[in-house]
Amino acid sequence: MQLFGQISLLQTLWNTPSFGVGNASGPSMTFPELALQEKGVSFPADSGSVTIEGFLLTVSMDGVKFTGPYTPNAIMAEMTFFLAGLVWNEMAEIRSGMKSADALPVAKGFHPLCDWCEFNANCPRFEGVTAPQMELELERLDFLKQEKSLAENRVRQAEAICKTLFSAVSPNGDWVSAKTRRFRVASCGGKRTLDTDKLQSELVRKLGTQEAESLLSRVYRTGEPYERLLVSPISP
Repeated sequence: MQLFGQISLLQTLWNTPSFGVGNASGPSMTFPELALQEKGVSFPADSGSVTIEGFLLTVSMDGVKFTGPYTPNAIMAEMTFFLAGLVWNEMAEIRSGMKSADALPVAKGFHPLCDWCEFNANCPRFEGVTAPQMELELERLDFLKQEKSLAENRVRQAEAICKTLFSAVSPNGDWVSAKTRRFRVASCGGKRTLDTDKLQSELVRKLGTQEAESLLSRVYRTGEPYERLLVSPISP
């Protein structure tokens, strides 16, 4: 929504004195005036004479991915103005003393970065019930998870040892019989999976971003809802 809002606002306010750079003093300018002053780039006065597109850059440990182009959307522009009005009214109420900052609405829920935030102890996102008697159960759950992780590591180590012994005992790959069990190492083909990133890239190239995303949304299947336990450490 942020990207849609930015490019939609740019198109809507293009030729109005609504732009400036940082905390620069002086009157606001139109976008073409600002671009000419700051970068020496000339733009037409009418936003309809230019192509406005936005792209998203997603960076993760697995790689970098571009999605887009996204184009201005009238509905998203209206939503952006609506939310901006809400934020402005909240700010006005705080400045006038009608409301305190503690009364501002905040997003509820959990974010992966919350575990490392040094201010999560009294963060309003986690406002709720205090139940210190649950600490023992949560400690027990954490202990069991650690035991499970250690057990899984031991299983992998034991399997690696058995594979090494099999190669030494049965160089031809025949079954090896112990007392009550037999075993062998088999070669298995790699799993065949669908590269969704490559598929999306190909669809975007052939159909365009919006049509490709619409197509993908129709073929994805959503599973049944389920409950998930979220446990997050409280910063001291």
